[in-house]
Amino acid sequence: MNCNNSNQTPSQKVIRMIQGASITQMIHVAAKLGIADLLKDGPKSCDELAKAAGAHSQSLYRLLRGLASIGIFSEVKDRCFELTPEAACLKSDAPDSVRTFAIWTGDEVNWKPWGQLLYSIQTGKTAFKQVFGSEIFGYFRKNPEAGEAFNLFMTERMNALVKAVASAYDFSKAKVIADIGGGQGLLLSTILKSNPNLKGVLFDLPAVIKEAKNVIEKSGVAERCKLVGGSFFESISVTADIYILSSIIHDWDDKNSVTILKNCRKCMPTNSKLLLIETMIPPGNEPALGKLTDLNMLVLTGGMERTKSEFEQLFKQTDFKLANVIATPSPMNIIEAVPV
Repeated sequence: MNCNNSNQTPSQKVIRMIQGASITQMIHVAAKLGIADLLKDGPKSCDELAKAAGAHSQSLYRLLRGLASIGIFSEVKDRCFELTPEAACLKSDAPDSVRTFAIWTGDEVNWKPWGQLLYSIQTGKTAFKQVFGSEIFGYFRKNPEAGEAFNLFMTERMNALVKAVASAYDFSKAKVIADIGGGQGLLLSTILKSNPNLKGVLFDLPAVIKEAKNVIEKSGVAERCKLVGGSFFESISVTADIYILSSIIHDWDDKNSVTILKNCRKCMPTNSKLLLIETMIPPGNEPALGKLTDLNMLVLTGGMERTKSEFEQLFKQTDFKLANVIATPSPMNIIEAVPV
């Protein structure tokens, strides 16, 4: 098929989109086998790659030939491949690495629920629970290997996000910031390192806080960062000038999101601010990542990406008022709200 979109008929373009599922699995397998890492020092033959990756040489050749046809890897001579700029993004140590994203996206824990998208569309229910019998985060607790794959993906995603967020908002007037549900503290530590006069509080489940301790210590901000264990569905015993919820609200439906926001509001001083780090869906037919990740939330968590109006409705129910929406050098926005 001609890959030049400008020369394709509408049906050819749609066929190309339909083939996206196959391409996802092709990239997933190459990432899982670590092919890009094996090519970081230069071209290698398919036999060399297969031996190092534990793969069948002829089958691996067919995979890499297919990927090379869409610009990921390049066959420089017979059965010998090298990196392209797109393939280099699959290296583990690439500054813009998407390797764990490729691994997670093609993993059966993500892949199988997407195969039940029709179920979610017809019922409004989460396909993940239909497939695996439990909610996704409960499944991770019982299946730590799957949870680790997800955590690696989220860490890679956060690495790309934190600098964009930290540079887009002026934290200099605050004395204490609290990252609620902040995981291992990557965002909080990045903000603290950029603002040496700030103190921070990392709030998450006790098991997560236990893991975060080493991360915070290695970041060099441990003396300015308090670690607090708890659940944002129960109570948040934290006092700060700025409260951050980064990629939290989109994981949950409106009912659970209201509970989280109300618990934040209960502990917040009247002159404090709340920052939601989220994708905001634009109106109309404008292309937007959030319109696609919104379906991902439907299938996997039961959550949703939201429009500006939908965020305003959440705030209205939880005694907040939308104050500002700040774009970042990423697909995420900083949605600033104040108590009322």
